[in-house]
Amino acid sequence: MLTLALDCSTARGSVALATANDDFPPTHPPLWTAQFTAGRGHGGELFTALRTALDHARRTDAPLVQILVGLGPGSYSGVRQAIAAAVGLSVSTGAALHGVPSPAALETDAPSYHAVGDARRGAYYYTAVENHRPLDPGPVLLPDRAALDARLALRPSWPILAVETAADLLPATALPALPHAAGLLVLPPAARTPAPLEPIYLRPVAFTLPKPKEEVRMQNSKVSNRKPHEL
Repeated sequence: MLTLALDCSTARGSVALATANDDFPPTHPPLWTAQFTAGRGHGGELFTALRTALDHARRTDAPLVQILVGLGPGSYSGVRQAIAAAVGLSVSTGAALHGVPSPAALETDAPSYHAVGDARRGAYYYTAVENHRPLDPGPVLLPDRAALDARLALRPSWPILAVETAADLLPATALPALPHAAGLLVLPPAARTPAPLEPIYLRPVAFTLPKPKEEVRMQNSKVSNRKPHEL
């Protein structure tokens, strides 16, 4: 039996294929992994990697029974592409589908660490990972550096891993790190979210509705009827 994992929450996407078992942490390394450029304009690279992974799976003659996908936060288009691809594979293969917060799967040898990301507007997102287990169900949004420093002080011996550009905003001891699909494989079942899956948004999605056509027409009419000195 096989497990397929994928993550596209940052500019570096990844896919991993492993033997599915109940060991935690897994006693065997992944059978195959790949990295590629992810995000807007690079969706084709994800599907190329998935095709290669499925080719490897077919050669093992073992069924694909589980799919794990990183839910972010991170690249809006990359996370949604990965979830869509995972859903399609789950439907076509019958494999169980689960999501995992991407910061809980950073590429590191440390089993416990602080995962920190830049949430913009002076805020940060934070995940405490202990023995491969995220201590929160998802990243916590912290409003400022003081709130982040308070979290880091709770476990001063843990390494600080910074996702993407957050390393420039943190102490010099912070190490840059990115999520990797192989990291999804070592997370315990309790860290997994069953389908249906949604990307992890740090803030509510905000959008502006278009003006009704009649309102736009009336505004255009008022402008066109003005005299030149009124424009």
